[in-house]
Amino acid sequence: MQVIFNPLKSIPNVNKYQDNSNKNKTYLQTKPDVVSFSARDFLSLPEDVIFERIIKSVNNPENLIGTGSSAEVYKIENTSYCVRIPYDEETKKDEYYMINCCSDFNLNVLDKDKVNHVVARLGGGATIMKKINGSPVLDIKTNAEGAIKSAIKVSKLPLSAYCDLLHQIADAYKQDMVFDAYGTNVIADTQNLVAIDFNKMNPRYKEPLKPLISMYESLVCVSEVPTKVENTIIKKILKAALKEVEPGQKPCVELDELDTLDFISWIYRFKKIDEEQFENLWDSFNDVRNYKSVELAGLNSEPVLARKIAETSKLVDEIF
Repeated sequence: MQVIFNPLKSIPNVNKYQDNSNKNKTYLQTKPDVVSFSARDFLSLPEDVIFERIIKSVNNPENLIGTGSSAEVYKIENTSYCVRIPYDEETKKDEYYMINCCSDFNLNVLDKDKVNHVVARLGGGATIMKKINGSPVLDIKTNAEGAIKSAIKVSKLPLSAYCDLLHQIADAYKQDMVFDAYGTNVIADTQNLVAIDFNKMNPRYKEPLKPLISMYESLVCVSEVPTKVENTIIKKILKAALKEVEPGQKPCVELDELDTLDFISWIYRFKKIDEEQFENLWDSFNDVRNYKSVELAGLNSEPVLARKIAETSKLVDEIF
């Protein structure tokens, strides 16, 4: 394994999903001559060594970091990668299937693979992905109590985590990739929310973008989530939408694709708000949308837009 000595330098912030207020920041690397083992080292090893490491990792139950309806994900020991192994109950991790997974190794990944954090493809539909810190919002083996604890954790995340998730869903949609909105497909740590499962859009049917509804469906996974916790998540989703229409800000999606009004109607239909709250929210967000449309058309509406956003944010605080 190659040893890299990192010189003292400033590293630009290259996270394209980060809040705009941070996009010009740099982070000073203050420890010169520190030994670091680059994640790329693993991918540059001989294929038989890579396959051996994968098989060893998958055969250790302690490396299991995620379980979905059609795949399991294992961390690859001593690397910053994980491997996603598709399965069904008959072939799950049997010897023949693992040999099939390790029959191919391809670093030429497509744009749709990159959206799903894939860095290499294996045989049998298996993939090597960047390992993302945190844990799934929902594990299919988790009971309601575990799902409630996860929702409480999500509700405490900063607003920037919700903004980043919104941007990730929107940016993928621009590449004709649709987020599979389910709790197993969002990884949460103490500061971030990261979506990990996007599907190629059917070319015969352009599925409408519903980012706010998708966020709610993937973050509130069981009906037993306490109302206070659920309301906090709803509030942060709505405030993430407001961040997109601030004066001078170019929204991450077209205004007609930012489903704020649909989301408000949706939470009303499921009795999360009463009729008066629904009407107040709908009218206020619609006014914000109209003023933002005026601004995007090149006319000066910044003062009234800023005032209306402040009023709407206060209304959201009062309701939730």
